[in-house]
Amino acid sequence: MTPSAGDLPRIWFDVEDLFHFLLCNGRPTGIQRVCFEIYQAAMADPAIAERVGFLRHSTTERGLVEADWNELETLFHRVTESSGPSEPARLRPENVRKHVLAEIAGTAPQPVPDAAVSDDGLPQPAGGWRQKRRARLLRRAFGLFPERLVRPAVLFAVMQGQAGAALSSATGLTVSALLRRSAGVGVRRLSRMKAILPRPKRAPHDRLPERKPMRRLADIVRRGDILAVLGSPWFELDYAELAGHARGRLGMRIMVLLYDVIPVQRPEWADRGTTRVYRDWYTTVLPLADVVLAISRATATDVTAWCKRDGIRLRNPVRALRLGTGFGGSRANVATDAETAASIPSSLLNVLQGRPYVLFVSTIEARKNHMLLFRAWRRLSEEMAPGQLPDLVFAGKVGWMVSDLMNQIENSSSLNGRLHVIENLADRELKAVYAGCLFTVFPSFYEGWGLPVSESLAMGKPCISSNATSLPEAGGTLARYFDPTDLNDACRVIRATIEDKAGLSNWQDEIRSSFQPVSWQATASAVVAILDEDV
Repeated sequence: MTPSAGDLPRIWFDVEDLFHFLLCNGRPTGIQRVCFEIYQAAMADPAIAERVGFLRHSTTERGLVEADWNELETLFHRVTESSGPSEPARLRPENVRKHVLAEIAGTAPQPVPDAAVSDDGLPQPAGGWRQKRRARLLRRAFGLFPERLVRPAVLFAVMQGQAGAALSSATGLTVSALLRRSAGVGVRRLSRMKAILPRPKRAPHDRLPERKPMRRLADIVRRGDILAVLGSPWFELDYAELAGHARGRLGMRIMVLLYDVIPVQRPEWADRGTTRVYRDWYTTVLPLADVVLAISRATATDVTAWCKRDGIRLRNPVRALRLGTGFGGSRANVATDAETAASIPSSLLNVLQGRPYVLFVSTIEARKNHMLLFRAWRRLSEEMAPGQLPDLVFAGKVGWMVSDLMNQIENSSSLNGRLHVIENLADRELKAVYAGCLFTVFPSFYEGWGLPVSESLAMGKPCISSNATSLPEAGGTLARYFDPTDLNDACRVIRATIEDKAGLSNWQDEIRSSFQPVSWQATASAVVAILDEDV
């Protein structure tokens, strides 16, 4: 007899890392979008929703507490639906610890706009060189400690941050104002400061729904329930202890989803601190996991090889999970030409002035191989007849390890006006930019899956992709491929596509008639089915 939903184990998604990213960094990248799409699809299916719960990390006691789905959903949509510069959401006291640890570990979010002080009286992560300088100084300072003292020093810094947040909350003063006043008036007057300077009020549109009282995991979990870790909570230094408690004391099973093993497989594309934190986190957490999933067959193979090489013992073989196609309902469908011009950001529309363009959607970082396309467009502009080469658009925020590329773009006057870098597009704007392009390119050296490839096909647009790692899985037979290490090969495929206008049109028609997208509901159902196999 098939068990009822009440008899089946509940699935508790740890969403602390998603809250942390959205509150500290603003606009999400691929990992955060994948997590949210799975959560949203699970909540949209009544049969799954009644078995799903969400967890955050308590700041007042060790362990996990219940989280509010409505709060997470509201925050995510507020971030992704806004256009223009992506200002991070206000940093709340409960996120100070995570933000400090992320900076110390070298995993802090990449540049965000400057903002002096939040509504909660806490310093905001500074953008550009300020953030990098602060993170570098923190890593250097803690690097002076003997290894056995690093953890106590980190915890001491965290405690200081929490103490400052608590005093700020109690007095209504910003941290800087609190320090200035405490130097002059003494501790005895702190209790009277709230009357001197009331706390600033949030604007109505900046508020999240009222938070429900958070119940401890131990009070709501049943033995056999599942702790599902879909995101990237590497900043949580003691996660193995937390997961071990859930497994040993509470009788939960553990599921972990991996996106790639880039920090350990190809560390040249990652920050040294990220590599260290990544390795330590997975080395201690993976042996506790009853189920390990990977987002592609290629990634499952890489994870298995890494674990074998490093002596990480897995309880069960790594299994591949097929991801859904595209993100958000507004981007799931092909846009018509009539929709396009009205939705393309005016800044880009004015620059392009009706010229054809090729699109590359990705954060600008060394691993994504933007430099190859820069060199290819420079060569093709010299080899092809005037007016034949379309413009090139990089759609994505400027990330890390690309200072040489950005300098070359600036020094070449953006390839004499043929290269455009656009950041912080709202989902509706990105949909329009997809619809307006001739085709897309994705020259990445290494991917765990290749979301922009499958998304391009879902938008009805041809994609010329790197043939490395998992990307042929994402593009299948409908994408065309080149060697990402070979400039000649890339130029050959791109030029042939540009020059064969009839062939490009036929290719697009084939994609629109043949491509079969995978729904996020199917991905969420696959996760649940895998977890239920042993029930």
